[in-house]
Amino acid sequence: MVLHRAADKGLLFIAGVVRDLTRYGEAEAMTRMWEAYHRGRSLVLVTHLERAELYVEQFRDRGLFASIEPA
Repeated sequence: MVLHRAADKGLLFIAGVVRDLTRYGEAEAMTRMWEAYHRGRSLVLVTHLERAELYVEQFRDRGLFASIEPA
């Protein structure tokens, strides 16, 4: 699952959503947030399709764009 840059959201908000939904610690969530900010996207999770779809939906519900890409 790939998180995409969200120019209209605060950086701490994005890191908080990553932390809440993935159970990453603060440092890892911040790393994913900064990667998405600087590169435009960040690989957050590698998992099976159904779980990835759930994560995409959860990120969307929080106002962030995420997508699924085949490995």
